[in-house]
Amino acid sequence: MKNFSKELNAYLAGPPRLSQAAFADLTGINKSKLSRVLNGVTPMDRPTLDVLVNGVSDADWRRRLVAAYIYDTASPAALSYLKTGSPVAEPWDNLNLEWPKLSRRGQHAVQGLLKHDNLPAVEKALINMAILAGVPLS
Repeated sequence: MKNFSKELNAYLAGPPRLSQAAFADLTGINKSKLSRVLNGVTPMDRPTLDVLVNGVSDADWRRRLVAAYIYDTASPAALSYLKTGSPVAEPWDNLNLEWPKLSRRGQHAVQGLLKHDNLPAVEKALINMAILAGVPLS
């Protein structure tokens, strides 16, 4: 449950930050079980997944947690189907970058960043670069 525990830890880190104890109280899950899930030492079952995901208020985070669970439990062969135009694939999987001022290497770099595990950090870096370049952000 490496991906799931990583995503759940990121959710709890915030903002706003949510302690393990507060999240355990919110979801009704045993605090020690939540700790084992967050540390990736206990296998995740579907009922626990439902309890944890239902305790998350943000729809995007719920989607990310479910996707992480699928990545942890599905075989690489099964996961390959998500990257072939499936309606549940990430929207940037088939992103066609045709920016005339961006080299082919630059295009691959942007695609790699968009597929990176820590997308919020990548987004923050892109926003900071845009600000430094003087790009107006709305």
